[in-house]
Amino acid sequence: MFVRKLKRKTTQNIAVQIVRNDRTKDGKVRQKIVRHMGTAPEGPALEALLHIAEQERLRIEERVQPTLFPSEHSAHAVLEARHRKQSKQPIPLADIRKLEEVKRVCVGFHEVFGALYARMGLDQLFSTRYAMAARLFRQAVLLRLAAPGDSKLAHARQLSKEDGVEVPVHKFYRMMDAVDDRRIARLQSIVAREVTDLLGGKLD
Repeated sequence: MFVRKLKRKTTQNIAVQIVRNDRTKDGKVRQKIVRHMGTAPEGPALEALLHIAEQERLRIEERVQPTLFPSEHSAHAVLEARHRKQSKQPIPLADIRKLEEVKRVCVGFHEVFGALYARMGLDQLFSTRYAMAARLFRQAVLLRLAAPGDSKLAHARQLSKEDGVEVPVHKFYRMMDAVDDRRIARLQSIVAREVTDLLGGKLD
């Protein structure tokens, strides 16, 4: 599913549509309009319409195929936005009292521990075949660092509270089954390397 722009022949406006590719029985790809978002001339109005269309596309995709960890995606979006070059112009607010909180995402531990997790190479621990186990393992590690005393059941409840998705505790145990001896040995090697580096190359 993607956002498409079409220039109108009769006017200077550009149509903005949400489109998906469907494959027919004979194997040919046909584009189907999911939603027509409207038309606008080139310039700020079109950019605003494209932005709205992208948001609507994400909402539609989330309804059709919900992600396991919505807040994880939100956190990544926030972190990416921090690194993008921002306009120096202040955001115009007609009335700050009209601001309404839609969603709250805690990104602190995602940003700090998530970056460390990737730098240590822990995101390479599982192959693509174990994508679900990899995501659960990452969440479990981050939650264990953020709340070390909590149980796996508490972590499952925390995921349900923050992400709005029920994650039964048995899925954590199923993920742990994927952490076999080979992966444990690799984890031990990674941790030993990091600790050795922290101690200046000496490990008694």
